[in-house]
Amino acid sequence: MTVERDTTRRRRSGTRARWTVAAGVAALLGVAAAPALAHAADHHAADHHAAGTRGAGAVVATFDGHRLVEEWSRTLPDQGHPIALSSPTSALVDGRRAVVVGDLAGNLWALDLVGGATVPGWPYHAGAPIESSPSAAAGQVLFGVGSAAVPGVVGGYRSVWAAGRGNGRLHWARSVALTPNGGRPTGVAAGLAVGVLQGHLSAVAGSLGQMEGAYSVAGGAALRGFPWWQADSQFDTPAIADLYGNGQDEIVEGGASTANPYLHPAYYNGGHLRVLSQSGRLLCVHNTDEEVDSSPAVGRFLAGGAVGIVAGTGTFYKGVSDEDALIAMTPGCRVTWEDHLAGATSDSPALLGALPGPGLEVAMGTAAAGGGYAYLLDGADGRVVWRTRLAGSVIGGITSADLGGTWDGRAYQDLLVPTTAGLYILDGRSGSVLAHLPGVGLQSSPLVTGDPDGLIGITIAGYDGHDQGQVVHFEVTGTRAALADEAGAWPMFHRDPQLTGSTLAPVG
Repeated sequence: MTVERDTTRRRRSGTRARWTVAAGVAALLGVAAAPALAHAADHHAADHHAAGTRGAGAVVATFDGHRLVEEWSRTLPDQGHPIALSSPTSALVDGRRAVVVGDLAGNLWALDLVGGATVPGWPYHAGAPIESSPSAAAGQVLFGVGSAAVPGVVGGYRSVWAAGRGNGRLHWARSVALTPNGGRPTGVAAGLAVGVLQGHLSAVAGSLGQMEGAYSVAGGAALRGFPWWQADSQFDTPAIADLYGNGQDEIVEGGASTANPYLHPAYYNGGHLRVLSQSGRLLCVHNTDEEVDSSPAVGRFLAGGAVGIVAGTGTFYKGVSDEDALIAMTPGCRVTWEDHLAGATSDSPALLGALPGPGLEVAMGTAAAGGGYAYLLDGADGRVVWRTRLAGSVIGGITSADLGGTWDGRAYQDLLVPTTAGLYILDGRSGSVLAHLPGVGLQSSPLVTGDPDGLIGITIAGYDGHDQGQVVHFEVTGTRAALADEAGAWPMFHRDPQLTGSTLAPVG
């Protein structure tokens, strides 16, 4: 079945439950790490698991001869509306490397990567919660505004200058209507993925209503064919990639669907994984009986190095066949493998190199009762290589870094796993716990950077036990900054500052 544009389609009343900062989160912070499942012998030697952050210059963990050193931390004045789903992004802001992230109080922060000071002219005040992970392109920071938890608050698409006299000020803002027939504007929780669409550097994201927007980065003009009728709310950030090797980017995204038997064809309860052309033409779709909230990843991970798309699902419909699923498909929307994992698969998969050989593995976290799991799967066939039980749920996507481990003389990626019980660092080869830092609850992805002093940096953004926003930056001794974005790395949410979600070579 293909998704038809029908303006009479009923929108689901209300909004779906979303992960937000939960009451009693202090009880989650400091929970001892659950033991990992049995794996192959570990390469790294984990000497110390930190009890939490300790202040600038403190060594909070050691493993395999490396020290994880806290460089700086910031407690944000967000009055109990801290950072939740917004993942930190690396951007050049006012001529300096900065960490950019949004909070539920409606602030978009830009913090100097060196020292953590607020960049002059920031934060930008959006006037509504920010769950969106910001993207960065062409001297701008782009993001969505709005939250399903606050449905009456008007949001939309925003671009803020990151350079020049307008630094920290609004460049353009676009609202998005609830339905094709208009209605009140709705919010945008997804990140704005950036790529070359219709000959222009453009940004695209779905909304919490029925419409999806795509705009020129330069001035915010709507692209031809947009707003596109997406059928139901979207929380996932689209991927942008040249799927077919023809020098043109396509849009890859998930979405939701609500049953309506009075339309032709009739709509059903579930969701979609779909590919759109640059002008909003539906190229292919795989329909699911669970909505798709997971942000898709694209890369050459299928058998023989073929291009594939992988995403999790969601949690709205209960007891359905695609619940807790991780789905891999071809650019033609043909499913090649589907795994069912232990726990909800709403977060975003990462494509990374953790094992010997030319292929990429899929890293995925889950949220389950009493905690969650981190998985590493063979990208070719979906075989589970290892899984590790964690004290907290994984809601933000896993990222990775080359932290010095070698296997038969070859380097590989270790996994940075954000949980509601803090950050875990896992050995990429075996899944063993190298370090656990439970001082900050996380629902967003860690950021990996090549720091100016030549080391790899790790930034986490979340909340403490008092629901105050926390941003903490670490460095790992004995690492090389140049490897932060090497082939096989997945250093931030959706892979890069443009949030392409793709390991393929960019167009343009």
